[in-house]
Amino acid sequence: MDGRLTIVLPSLPAEVVGLLSNEAIENELASSISLTAPNLQRVLARANKSSQSNNDWHSRLAEQFSLSSESLPVAALRAKADGLEVEDSNWLCADIVHLRPDLDHILLFDSTSFDYVQAECNQLFNELNKLFVDESFEFIYAQDGRGYCRLSKPVATIFTPLSQVHGKNILPFLPKEGDEKFWRRTLNEIQMKLTVSDVNQARENQGYVGVNGLWLWGVGPLPKLSNSVFSKVFCNDAFAKGLAQCSQVEHANLDGAGVTSLFSGEEVLLVDDGLCDKDDLANCVNKIEAIEKCWITPAVKALRNGSLKELRLSCDGVSYRLTSGMLRRWWRRDLKALDVLKYLSGRNN
Repeated sequence: MDGRLTIVLPSLPAEVVGLLSNEAIENELASSISLTAPNLQRVLARANKSSQSNNDWHSRLAEQFSLSSESLPVAALRAKADGLEVEDSNWLCADIVHLRPDLDHILLFDSTSFDYVQAECNQLFNELNKLFVDESFEFIYAQDGRGYCRLSKPVATIFTPLSQVHGKNILPFLPKEGDEKFWRRTLNEIQMKLTVSDVNQARENQGYVGVNGLWLWGVGPLPKLSNSVFSKVFCNDAFAKGLAQCSQVEHANLDGAGVTSLFSGEEVLLVDDGLCDKDDLANCVNKIEAIEKCWITPAVKALRNGSLKELRLSCDGVSYRLTSGMLRRWWRRDLKALDVLKYLSGRNN
């Protein structure tokens, strides 16, 4: 039976990639990793490998829909999936963050790093709209830490994706070019307003960190996408859902991705972004083992019994393609645990 399954795997956390880059601790790291993923260890060893220019998760996903990775309109696509009317406006992601002063730095932590509730975020966004009532933009909070800034006109400024700033000093990543002074001033005013908000005063009195900033990124209008090669997309991420909707492709949550639907003889895309939630090595290993159990093991079985023709894996900087014939490359030895991490991060190129 013909059929291809493409899996867009999550990016490894920057902390883990940093460990993989440190040759001084490689032996210690190799002995400390306990990974049980025999099918993935075999798939990565025996598949054909191709380098790809895109090194971040959003760009790799956009590539599956033939969307250029330059200035990705993440905000408009996410907002569409969140049920907003996006067609006639430009959009920015305005995601909630915690900003922490550290000597001469300001460190940023995204919403996976702290607890919050919907009502708090709704109130904070309402306060910002009152502050910026005379400006030509509007803040809208959606859910799960995702917020938006609806713009009345295009913006030529360059904004840095949130994933590149998490845990780092924000200063090198502030808006550049175009109206950079305006947007830098706006970010500063947002921080000052949120810091003194009653919401954050109450949070801090209860021992929680403040939701004292927004990070703006992913600017642009909703793109026009051609019909996709995929017949179905399984994903939980709002950006992936927006891409599927704009391409008029049926989509469903990951928990609906059963064997029957994945190996139906059609072109199927599965998007797993779960590794982005925590930065530590132990979580990374646990997630890889979950990917092994949920997706890789059933895919290998389907390749062997003929219900799947081809498996493709998209990782940072590299992609892998495997057929049933390639599985029989017995002379290619299964990867060791450390090498799996390197292959998934593109560090083996």
